[in-house]
Amino acid sequence: MTAQDSMPPVTIAEAQSGGGVVLQRVVSPLRPYYEDASVTIYHGDACEILPQIRGDVLLTSPPYGVQENNMVERAKHKYGGNPDVLTRQLLDTLATANCKWRFVNVQALAGNKRLLWQWIGANSDRLKDVIVWTKENPPPQMEAGVLNCAFEFIFCFADADADKRKFGGMEWQGTVANVVRSAVSANEWAKYHRAAFPEWLPSWVVANFSKPGEIIVDGCAGIGTTLRAAKDHGRRAIGVELEEKYCEIAAKRMAQECLGLGVG
Repeated sequence: MTAQDSMPPVTIAEAQSGGGVVLQRVVSPLRPYYEDASVTIYHGDACEILPQIRGDVLLTSPPYGVQENNMVERAKHKYGGNPDVLTRQLLDTLATANCKWRFVNVQALAGNKRLLWQWIGANSDRLKDVIVWTKENPPPQMEAGVLNCAFEFIFCFADADADKRKFGGMEWQGTVANVVRSAVSANEWAKYHRAAFPEWLPSWVVANFSKPGEIIVDGCAGIGTTLRAAKDHGRRAIGVELEEKYCEIAAKRMAQECLGLGVG
């Protein structure tokens, strides 16, 4: 499975002024970094690759304007040192991805909260619902007078029926809430990626908001936790990751035997 299975090649026509010559440039088919029968991983920029991909459900957690993420270095070259511009471009790309439902996990922090609310306002017509992920034992802040960060948002965007809270086609009733709770515990994958999802979270989203055989997309795939959950639940998955070192780890995780997660 490649992105070509989900979307035809992109053709861009450019008209040359004066001579009336039309030049056509066909974007080369995407080349996977890793591929098996269930999962495809692309090494590259989500802002460039994601618009060429179609799926059913997107679940991702982007780097959203905090220290030591790759936005800062990329912004120096692309936007004159303003990481907010690049972060906003990425957030808009995720909110408008070619998937029925797009779940985007973010946390409002001092350095990004104005940007996040501007992003939500600009995409309010697509906002279908909000899930709150609460943490029962958040780590204490290092500075006096600062609230402990005990929750994160998972914003869900859609194009069709975004004004309705019903997730059409899902059979659960009265058993799935818009608040999920967990204790902050050791994450074995944190030694490879400090912002890796805990494995239960993408498993919960995949199990409750998709059906077997559907395509799960992660535009900021990291070390592949969402992709692994999709594969273990009998879904197909497409991931995009900017950092090659994370692509390598994700590829090794995909090559492992199924972890045997129960669907529920």
